[in-house]
Amino acid sequence: MKKITESNYYKIINQDEMSNIHFIWIDLSGLDLGWKIVNDCTFEKCNFSNSKFRSTSLNNVIFKKCKIMWINFNEINHNLSNFDFYDCNLILCSFYSGFLKNTHFEDSQVKECDFSHADLEWVSFVYSDLEKSIFNQTNLSKTDFNFASNFTIDPNNNTLKKTKFSRENMNLLLQNLDIIVD
Repeated sequence: MKKITESNYYKIINQDEMSNIHFIWIDLSGLDLGWKIVNDCTFEKCNFSNSKFRSTSLNNVIFKKCKIMWINFNEINHNLSNFDFYDCNLILCSFYSGFLKNTHFEDSQVKECDFSHADLEWVSFVYSDLEKSIFNQTNLSKTDFNFASNFTIDPNNNTLKKTKFSRENMNLLLQNLDIIVD
């Protein structure tokens, strides 16, 4: 995997297709990355604030320790995409109606993100903070919320089949049921 840094990324990032590249410490904020094909790449410690991904294919892409703000992930090419987030800050991102099966959002800050109408089957939110993120008519079957925090999920408004929760966060799941647990 070829390593690309801030000093030598511009020529690569403007190509229509990028494969087997490790991007590290690059500020990609505000860039239009639309209509690209990204295969087997890792973005580490990169800034994606307000970047555009319209019709982009993200195949086997890993985001590590990245800042990702105001991204409309529902515009990517979902038929040709699978990607994961580890130790990232995702803030005010939209995954509305997204097909995110098997995606990892682990050890991350996933704040004020919209997952309404999305398919999150087999997704992992392990050890992630989901403060003010929206789950509305979302498929959360087999999704792993172990040790996740600050989530609000209405069991009557989402699909929860074999969804995993740790004992420590069960009260977050029950808060919408208007019940009292002693």
